[in-house]
Amino acid sequence: MLVHDLATAKAALAEIVQQGEGHDGLPWERFGITPGDRRELAHFYRFDEIRQGRQYRVGDEPGDPTGPVIVVDFEAVRPIAPDLWERGPDDLPPGVARLLDECDATYQALLAELQVALDGQPERLLAATPIMYQLGHQARSLTKIPVGDGFYAGPRFRA
Repeated sequence: MLVHDLATAKAALAEIVQQGEGHDGLPWERFGITPGDRRELAHFYRFDEIRQGRQYRVGDEPGDPTGPVIVVDFEAVRPIAPDLWERGPDDLPPGVARLLDECDATYQALLAELQVALDGQPERLLAATPIMYQLGHQARSLTKIPVGDGFYAGPRFRA
């Protein structure tokens, strides 16, 4: 959907909400989700679950999840090197520069697919989904690689 005025902007926002990614009630019933099926829960609510410390159950109201407690071990969070943009291959463990470049290429591919979808070919949004999962896998893999001084590698999100 092309946005070129207030009316088309409102229509685009309404479509986002209709698809379940906005904040207009939970999408459970809209998608026929059954208890325990979390595939269609909007990103907004997944982040809210972390903030609230509980999972949403079917029928829960926004801001009041009643499901199982979510325990986040923040001590297990790895600090990502703040200077990965500036480090060259000689400043990184062997092979890490290549992995960073591959992650950057995946990020660029994801952005390209999203841009095409937003520029009027919404059917291409489905093509972005596996790229998004690939990027997540690459990012998680990078965060397991120590790069010195107590820091770890991570995605640079270089476009």
